[in-house]
Amino acid sequence: MAKLTTKEVAGRLGITPTRVQQLILDGKLSAEKFGRDWMIEEEALANVQVYGRPGRPPKSASPVTNGRAAKSAKKARAKKSKRGQ
Repeated sequence: MAKLTTKEVAGRLGITPTRVQQLILDGKLSAEKFGRDWMIEEEALANVQVYGRPGRPPKSASPVTNGRAAKSAKKARAKKSKRGQ
């Protein structure tokens, strides 16, 4: 039963130590507080799921707002068709 710090857990899960602390506070990751530090049981890592890669999703994955993406695509097609003529 090895205990890990938030920094060690972050390295294993590929997330930041701040995100590890947030998972603890949200109740998604069980941990014990020792002084000012959180200690996480190694077995608890099997129970936590981290979705995707860290950070904000790319713009292409975001929903279209006010039709701006559609207008940009239409302009790009128009430029491409002008070049082909």
